[in-house]
Amino acid sequence: MKYSIAIAIGTAYCVLSSVQSFSQDDLSRGSSTYPTKPVRIIVPFPPGQTVDLVGRMISERLTQAFDKTFVVDNRAGASGTLGTSFAAKSPADGYTLLVVSNGTLAGNAAIYKEKLPYNPNRDFAPIINFITTPQLLIANVNFQPKTVRELVNYAKANPGKISYATPGYGTSSHLAMEMLRAQAGIDLVMVPYQGSPAAFTDIIAGRIPIMFEAAMAIIGQIRAGKVRAVATGGARRAGFLPDLPTISESGYPGFDATPWVGLVAPAGTPKDLLTKIHDETLKALVAPGAKERILELGAEPSGMNPDQFATLIRSEIERWTKVVQTAGIKLE
Repeated sequence: MKYSIAIAIGTAYCVLSSVQSFSQDDLSRGSSTYPTKPVRIIVPFPPGQTVDLVGRMISERLTQAFDKTFVVDNRAGASGTLGTSFAAKSPADGYTLLVVSNGTLAGNAAIYKEKLPYNPNRDFAPIINFITTPQLLIANVNFQPKTVRELVNYAKANPGKISYATPGYGTSSHLAMEMLRAQAGIDLVMVPYQGSPAAFTDIIAGRIPIMFEAAMAIIGQIRAGKVRAVATGGARRAGFLPDLPTISESGYPGFDATPWVGLVAPAGTPKDLLTKIHDETLKALVAPGAKERILELGAEPSGMNPDQFATLIRSEIERWTKVVQTAGIKLE
């Protein structure tokens, strides 16, 4: 497991190392002194999860571009709320950045509402939506149902007897399964873990039969034959798994669980710094061959500008709030 994660991270670094950095003279224009010290990139999840992998990609790119250290700081806990809350309260000086996902901003906002210790729209300045990576419905290789329809029929015949893993309450993985549960009318039992790697271990061992997980985090295990992909939760088939059917075409039209991962800063961070960071990060996505390498990792490049990203965050909060309401998800 650790070996496959290391390969994913190493491959991610190759994506970024292929991008030629600007010269120091180019970077000296505008807010010329930034950065004068290491910049901390908060990742609110454990190493090895999708958000962490993307954080390390961004860290590597920005370290190369600015010739200063951009270091990943994993602050996991409470479905990403601990690290996200820490970043929201950090100085808005460009020396603290935060890797975010639809789970930490939209999913948590939908579930925790006013109890959430940060406001996704008010407390952060969007920089860039870096990648999207569909949720994949995965299963232990020996789990009897092989398709979505077979899984639903099996669950209906065995109500309350099928458990599913999640990396935590309110995560994208959790919400994707709850959306399927609500649409299919099945009774499943959630088993929350402290992060995806621990959940993967039990899926592989057969202690838990199924879960949803972002493709970028699990693609290596699928290709190695350690887990089986049942369907993609994306709106369309993934370019890196073209033969894998969508849940929508498996009998649940409109199903779309496509996580995204991006970069934000504390609200009030100077706009010129946000622009510089956006522009340098974007270069990693538009470099020759970058799209193909990102697809190989189980993701697709996005590259939204700050305004587009802000609009996406607002729309995702509305969308997942409706999912939470429909599924009847409540704080325990």
